[in-house]
Amino acid sequence: MAFAKRTKAPVLTRVCIIYVEVVRNTPFRVQIFLLYFGLKSISLRMPTFAAAARAIAIDIGAYAAEIICAGRESVPRGQIEAAECLGLSKWRIGWHVMLQPSIEKVYPALTSRLRD
Repeated sequence: MAFAKRTKAPVLTRVCIIYVEVVRNTPFRVQIFLLYFGLKSISLRMPTFAAAARAIAIDIGAYAAEIICAGRESVPRGQIEAAECLGLSKWRIGWHVMLQPSIEKVYPALTSRLRD
């Protein structure tokens, strides 16, 4: 989600933004309620534990995407340009220059969110 949010495809970016904002702006109990009873109202039955596990995954996914996106934005543009000048591939720039340092910066916030 964090990488899809910054793509050049406006539809994908908009979908990611809507997903993150909707999940972050609704209480977790409401999300579980909507997932369990909302699917039941359209005749899709789901066990209680499965609904709770999916609601947790949806909630953590939105928060983690926002945290990782903030960490990715903290990488200076000069580092990315330097990696491009060295001739690194897009994949190596994404992994070594952008993702690893950003995860190191947001690790405390990410683990704190997963602990809740």
